Amino acid sequence: GPQAFMKGSLPNYLRIGPHSLVSLLLTEFIRKLLGVDSF
Repeated sequence: GPQAFMKGSLPNYLRIGPHSLVSLLLTEFIRKLLGVDSF
C-alpha cells in the first residue's frame, strides 16, 4: 500500500537528487562556456 511506496521513495530520491543536481550545474556551466542563452 502507500507505506511501501513511501518506504521505497526516500532511497529513490536520495539516489536521484545528487545526479539531478550535478547534471543541472554541469548543463549551466557548459551553456555559459559556449555562450548559449537560457530558454
